Amino acid sequence: MAENIFRGVPKKDGGDHPECAPDEIFIGNHHQAGFRELPWKTKRAGNVAYDDRGNPVDDAQFFPVFVKRAEYQQKS
Repeated sequence: MAENIFRGVPKKDGGDHPECAPDEIFIGNHHQAGFRELPWKTKRAGNVAYDDRGNPVDDAQFFPVFVKRAEYQQKS
């Protein structure tokens, strides 16, 4: 199993993910059908989904999703 990359790292508001760019928000792990349904224009799929303890998710159908912070704040 892959190393827990979040061990000892405090979570930030809105969640945290190592693939999240500074101008993005991590909105959660999704599968392809759920990703298509998300309303944000700036959404992008990442590579490795992690559970809430920072362990990689075993289900390869799930991936992290990120949205530009400006668009997320505008629609929230």
